[in-house]
Amino acid sequence: MFKRIFIVLLILVAALAAGWLALRRDDISYDALEAKYANETSRFLTLENGLTVHYRDEGPSDGDVVVLIHGYSASLHTWDEWTQALSETHRVIRFDLPGHGLTRVQPETELTTQALAEFTDDVVNALELEDFVLVGSSMGGHTAWTYALDHQARLHGLVLVDASGLPSQGAEE
Repeated sequence: MFKRIFIVLLILVAALAAGWLALRRDDISYDALEAKYANETSRFLTLENGLTVHYRDEGPSDGDVVVLIHGYSASLHTWDEWTQALSETHRVIRFDLPGHGLTRVQPETELTTQALAEFTDDVVNALELEDFVLVGSSMGGHTAWTYALDHQARLHGLVLVDASGLPSQGAEE
């Protein structure tokens, strides 16, 4: 009996190891990713903490500014259709959150909602934005909401699209 269990476990471990080896892939370099996904409107900036941020700044430079923040497991591409519609009359800025799209992540990068709101502040400061509408979707909506609580004076408006993390109506505080 012990011999059968041992053989079954050995076969299971061998199958798992073979599957892991068959599916294992090396990380794709950021250079290769940028060559594939960046375009003529892509820009990169390096924040004071050394983090490289991928963003796009589209539309008339003198237009009212709209900043778009995507959700979890997404990228600035989430906003392609919004950007197409808005950029005729507005300056539209969208960026990849850390660890998403082409924005780097560092070992010490925190990915909490508060840290993402601080990252948003770092980006808008680097781009010298003062009066803008902030739009966030899903996790980006929670990030936008958190940012808005700390920076109300900078915002002309806040738009939340299916935002996560907001308390339910009637929830106890």
